[in-house]
Amino acid sequence: MGHTVRAEFAEWLRAQLRSQGWMVSDFAEQVGVRPSAVYRWTAGQRAPTDSQIDKIAAALKTSREEVWEALARSGIGPSTPPSAAPAARRAEPRAGSASSRDMRFAEWLRARLAERGWTSGSLARRLDLDPVTVRAWVTGTRQPATVQFPRIAETFDVSVDTVRDLIVDSGSA
Repeated sequence: MGHTVRAEFAEWLRAQLRSQGWMVSDFAEQVGVRPSAVYRWTAGQRAPTDSQIDKIAAALKTSREEVWEALARSGIGPSTPPSAAPAARRAEPRAGSASSRDMRFAEWLRARLAERGWTSGSLARRLDLDPVTVRAWVTGTRQPATVQFPRIAETFDVSVDTVRDLIVDSGSA
């Protein structure tokens, strides 16, 4: 806890809140989250979900693209890029976090999300999981646990073996 991994976004958000005179509690209410979520964002411990970006942009009277740009400087991008943003902003793993062989499931997952027009946040809701967990799968920084394979398979209408093969193959040397 307390480990800052999203420093650039945290710094940007703190500056925005300060320059616009926002109190954390008021900003949280405007965005529809608890103040603790805003504190985590400004401490660099968490990033907002895809669905919260528009609300943050509206509250800060800025474009969603500017929020995504601030997130991108911390290595975070949307699961499916905003229509006005270049595809190059898609989240990629941070240096040293995943090798190319670990990316097979992440690439498959990003393709399935894009086919359906879903975000990592919408998939998290369908799977009843924390959006941070699903975002880690999408970026290739984490793999799903075995107990999650059946729900993933059901959600994407594939066999559990398909999911298992993607994950087991991507995690082996």
